[in-house]
Amino acid sequence: MITIKTLGLDAAAAALDKIARTDIPNATENMLTVMLQAVSAHAMVYIPVDTSALINSQVRNVAQTSTGYSAYIAYGAPGAAGAKGTPVQDYAIYVHEGPQKNWQKPGASNKYLAHGADDFMADDLADIVKAFTE
Repeated sequence: MITIKTLGLDAAAAALDKIARTDIPNATENMLTVMLQAVSAHAMVYIPVDTSALINSQVRNVAQTSTGYSAYIAYGAPGAAGAKGTPVQDYAIYVHEGPQKNWQKPGASNKYLAHGADDFMADDLADIVKAFTE
């Protein structure tokens, strides 16, 4: 069983839960790491950029637990600060869950992690699972 946790991000949690519910035989730390890297790459397209603090604060982690593997992507790495010293974790959720704005970066969007997870599932999930299970 694969567990992917997102905290406080309903749309991202729903998208990543679709991945977690996919019963992938022989899931490995390497496979989950590749999956997180792919989700991350897709999310980068959507992350609004002003100071680059948010886009540069991403943390990915894969760990083995007593029930299998747990994997997550988070924004707001400890110590990451944006404009005027505001901790990134204080506004990362606001940007994700807040209303869509006219961001200066073309293609940027709120729900950046959810959009990245959706794109990953459409474009990469099947190929990664096939590569690791054949």
